[in-house]
Amino acid sequence: MEFKLNIITNKSSDVGYLPTLDGWRGIAILLVMGHHASDAIYNMFGSASSGLVNFFVLYGQMGVHIFFGISGFLICSRLLAEKAKFGQINLTSFYLRRAFRIMPAMLVFLVVTRYLSFNGVINVSLDSWLSALFFYTNYSSHGNYYTGHFWSLSVEEHFYLLWPAILVFSGKQKSVYIAISLAVFIGVWRALDLLYGFTVSEGWPNLWGRSDTQMDGLLWGCVVAVLYNEDKYRSRLLRFLFGYKFNALLMFVFFMVWRGPWYKVWLVKLMAWKIIIPFIIVGTVMYPKSWLGLILELTVLKYIGRISYSLYLWQELFLVSNSSLSLPMGVLQTLPVSLACVFICALISFYAVEKPCIYLGRRAVNYVLLKKNRN
Repeated sequence: MEFKLNIITNKSSDVGYLPTLDGWRGIAILLVMGHHASDAIYNMFGSASSGLVNFFVLYGQMGVHIFFGISGFLICSRLLAEKAKFGQINLTSFYLRRAFRIMPAMLVFLVVTRYLSFNGVINVSLDSWLSALFFYTNYSSHGNYYTGHFWSLSVEEHFYLLWPAILVFSGKQKSVYIAISLAVFIGVWRALDLLYGFTVSEGWPNLWGRSDTQMDGLLWGCVVAVLYNEDKYRSRLLRFLFGYKFNALLMFVFFMVWRGPWYKVWLVKLMAWKIIIPFIIVGTVMYPKSWLGLILELTVLKYIGRISYSLYLWQELFLVSNSSLSLPMGVLQTLPVSLACVFICALISFYAVEKPCIYLGRRAVNYVLLKKNRN
């Protein structure tokens, strides 16, 4: 029996909802949550859970790289679609959309954490709270568990400041060379800084979360987006990401994860993840009826993906490492109650804050564009 794949071939001027991306977000946030809950899992099940705990310790960081790959690919694709449709990229509307998408839910979380800290429920210093509010957690020396996850949001915000400007002023063709050059430079710089301690030895914050050592994952997503939105490269991607080649790519990533923890091997693994993950993501976008695409299209996984931003924000309050447990929080930081609290807070955040503010953001963008056209 012949199995035919449903191939998505939308033009660059028509990038809307892309199949499987919500599923990828679902996988990414579950990996991140599992990583942060690893201590709680061990506390609950003991040594019987050591295999599961080790899995999340190994794979949890890949969840962040998946998020970066999705963001780079999707943001670049939408900017290219706007350029193709209107002949230009409106930076004002871009930043309005981003602000209404990210800021409201984030501010609610930060207000809650500040209130809890002020009342002695959790310990969040003003310095670490301000670093989260102004997106420099990944460069702050005042680290804190409850706001520590803002390092990845800081990297994305710094990327939003950089990439749209590159695309506007350099154009699509030149931007892909700039993205490759910057991504390679960041990968090499990360390796050299870790090996020789150019900045870490001088008291800089953790090498792991800085934008100058992590933004290459987003940039590789941009590279794949340009290829995906260019007809002459799209056909090559279709051939490359079909069948055994795609499966080989997946297996390569899998075995790279499971090789030893030696830091030089980790550097190679990290660069490989960042390059390969965006190609795997776009492979499922182009072939949503492949075996992996069908998994990603599962209703429950897509739904988790849709609320993943709120899950990302609130999981850090309840899925806590042993060293950061809060006595006043008590059972709220113990499985399975902690997991239920994460989803309850995320659902409230999604339906009461995220969705209404996204709608308001669209209205604001339409108003700005209408006003511009009238002028």
